[in-house]
This record gives sequence, structure tokens and C-alpha cells, in this order.
Amino acid sequence: MSAKLSISGETLCVEMIGWHRFWSFKRQIEAPIGHVTSIRMGGEEARDWRAGIKLIGARIPGLIKAGIFRTHGEQVFWDVRDPDQTVVIELRDEPFARLIIEVADPRAAIDEVGQAIGRAGTSSSEERQ
Repeated sequence: MSAKLSISGETLCVEMIGWHRFWSFKRQIEAPIGHVTSIRMGGEEARDWRAGIKLIGARIPGLIKAGIFRTHGEQVFWDVRDPDQTVVIELRDEPFARLIIEVADPRAAIDEVGQAIGRAGTSSSEERQ
């Protein structure tokens, strides 16, 4: 596991664990849950070790990809060693368009963040009425 994902109030918190703080040049990333548009399994996207131009971080194909990369004109944050354990978090109105991160339990992360997105969407639509 390279990152710990949690929801604190209305904020998504991604904390890099151990040496991943060094490799990725980040300790933590936070975003309002209302700026999270989706979360899904990393799949093939997380296996694309060569995608993007490294701005800062580490890229050793097949071993680690961590840090900030520019892909298709967007900044994407990566912290991946095991692509099978990754999630992709899509963001809006944030410095990163996407977070591609390895977590201990991708399914649990998807459930937790998905529920938070649902709650944020419900409260947003109630506020508009």
C-alpha cells in the first residue's frame, strides 16, 4: 500500500505512506468531496508506466510511478507500485485532474468515496431547491 484514503467531514484525504512520501514528493493531498467526480478501479490505466511527462517524482517502469505527471495537457498525481491495488479518482477544480493511487483495499475505497460523493450530491441538490 502506498496511500491511505479517508473522508474527514466534507474532505477527501489521501496520505502517502512511508517511503512513498519521498518518491512522490507529497505527504498528503486534500480535496473537497464536492470536487470528486468519480472513483474507479485503476486497471489498465495504472499499468501504463510510460504515460505522461514526469514533472516531479519517480518512474521506474514495472516498479514504481509516483509524483506529478503531465498527461494530455492535465496534471495527474500517481503513487503506484501494484497496479492491481489502484483506484483512479477524477477531480474538478483542483490542481490535479486525476489521482492514480495504490490503496490497501480498492473496493472498500471505491465504496467509501462513492458514498461520500452521493451524500455530497444529495446535499448540493437540496441546497439548490
